[in-house]
Amino acid sequence: MQRSSALFLLFVAIVALVAWLWWSSEGSLPPLEPGAPSAPGTSTQHPANVPPPTPDRPQDPMPEPPATGLRVRVEVAMLERFAPPPPVRVLARTKVEGAPLPAQVLAGAGAGFDDAASAGMAGNALVAIDAAGGRLVRLVALSAAEPLVYEVAGALAVRGTVRGADGLPLRDARVWCGEFTADGQRREATTDASGEFELAVTVGPGVPCVVQAAGHALWTRTLDVAAPPPVLDVQLAPGCTIDVQVAGFARAMTTARAFVVPRGAVATELAMWPFWLQAVDGGVALDAAGRATIAGLPRAGEVAVLVRHPEAPLAAAVPVVLKGERARASVPLSFAAKTVSGRVVDGERRPLVGALLWSIAGKGALAGGNSQRLLPPHLEQRGASAFTGNDGAFLLGLPGDVATVQVLVRCPGHAGRDVAAATLSEGAELVLPRWIGGEPQFTLTPPAPGVAWTAECDLSGGVRERLAADQSFRLSLPHAGRYAFVLSTLDGPDVVAVRTVADVDVTGPIELAPPKRP
Repeated sequence: MQRSSALFLLFVAIVALVAWLWWSSEGSLPPLEPGAPSAPGTSTQHPANVPPPTPDRPQDPMPEPPATGLRVRVEVAMLERFAPPPPVRVLARTKVEGAPLPAQVLAGAGAGFDDAASAGMAGNALVAIDAAGGRLVRLVALSAAEPLVYEVAGALAVRGTVRGADGLPLRDARVWCGEFTADGQRREATTDASGEFELAVTVGPGVPCVVQAAGHALWTRTLDVAAPPPVLDVQLAPGCTIDVQVAGFARAMTTARAFVVPRGAVATELAMWPFWLQAVDGGVALDAAGRATIAGLPRAGEVAVLVRHPEAPLAAAVPVVLKGERARASVPLSFAAKTVSGRVVDGERRPLVGALLWSIAGKGALAGGNSQRLLPPHLEQRGASAFTGNDGAFLLGLPGDVATVQVLVRCPGHAGRDVAAATLSEGAELVLPRWIGGEPQFTLTPPAPGVAWTAECDLSGGVRERLAADQSFRLSLPHAGRYAFVLSTLDGPDVVAVRTVADVDVTGPIELAPPKRP
């Protein structure tokens, strides 16, 4: 029995070995279904040189689409970056027709010179609106969410009486309610012998009313002019006048302006004083001897006098105590050793009036406005600053080492530029392109009608797109600025036409046409 069992087991082993050898050579094992477990003694190895797919192995990149028809290649070079103007914070329009009116924030919230300085700022603001026959100035409150809509309607007569510090009717006092004529003159009323006045005022909220008379402090209130129109009873307080003298010398002192700024805690009398009026008038002009007179201040409190001259960097303000009829301020100025002159023009080489320039040593940012006292937003910017005249001309001091000075140029409705002072020659012409708005991008038109084509660009690491017949190609640019483009039209590997657009101002969408086959 034992011998028979051993022979039987040997026979079974030989049969199993033969069967295994036959299965390995002939591949007669049934294939496993996807996802089924392996049978005992089988292998899940893939054919040679083909690795099994694994969850952590990235997929091979998709091949770029092959070029179709003609191919247009666009090479982009950035020459200069533009500063966007502040966003639109006030939408003014006529109440009846709904016609839009140009509006500008002069001071306060939203009065920065760059997009980042004024975007999203909420608070009080001083706004100028260009209406039929002149300009309106209004005091409004801006929200951070949406632009303010201000409607301009007809006019109503505002009446009232002005009395002096003694309580008696005051003759020849001047009343102004925030309106200018087309030639820039104030629309004012003058009180008669009984101290009474009448003035036609455009209907609307936020109307600033200012009353002034010799020897008295300015009186101001903000009115809502609606039916029935307001009737005012004004009593003026005794006033203080500041005599300003500049301790320095420059070629043209008449280009300097003096400003009054708050100092420390503001007294009750000063809290009502119209600091914002300086953003409308541009400060008080100095005479050729460097003297100025600032009237209409109250006789209590402390302020500071700041003088800005286009050839002098920002200097510290001089404190002044308001007491009695007159006070004095001697303001020292240190003038820049070097200056630069020139003109600011638009893209059609027309002069830009009222453009503002700064010269700042090193890198500098332009801050936003102060919504508490509504001071002119350029007052506390470091460096020297200058406004352009009627012919767009300017003269600007360059503080410190000229090699490190940047000249910043801003004008409402136009692109802002930052230019190295070392690149400017005397009589330089600084061009500020009109701001179009929208996303800075270019549209490339097809190279030939009725056929499919391919567009390529070296931006974003390289872009290629196959396009249908008569379909244009669009691509966003990194930012607004000055660019150069090289456009090449190819047929297969051969370049058949090349065109260079050397200097393009991009402040919104532009269109480029590819060079045509000769």
